[in-house]
Amino acid sequence: QKFGVLGALVNISMLLLSCLSFVIVTIFRSVTERHSMEESLLPVSRTCALVMISAYAAYIVFQLGTHRTVLAEEVHEETEGDDEEPSLSLRTSMVLLFFT
Repeated sequence: QKFGVLGALVNISMLLLSCLSFVIVTIFRSVTERHSMEESLLPVSRTCALVMISAYAAYIVFQLGTHRTVLAEEVHEETEGDDEEPSLSLRTSMVLLFFT
């Protein structure tokens, strides 16, 4: 299985952004005092959520709109000579999936 470099970089960036938003909220919660936590933590959490929603919307526009041809060419180039047989049959894969 092969992955395109551009698609992998975008996915890694999205994963990093989501992890950072969780870390920011967690650190902010552990630093703030108990009596002011509810007042100050909610805006930080909502801001992180808005950043994540905006990033996801930009990702969708990037993947399906502006860079559709770049991502499609990257996948097409990698799959031209790919006639490899699967190592597991469909039935075996389904049985393994069921038991795991």
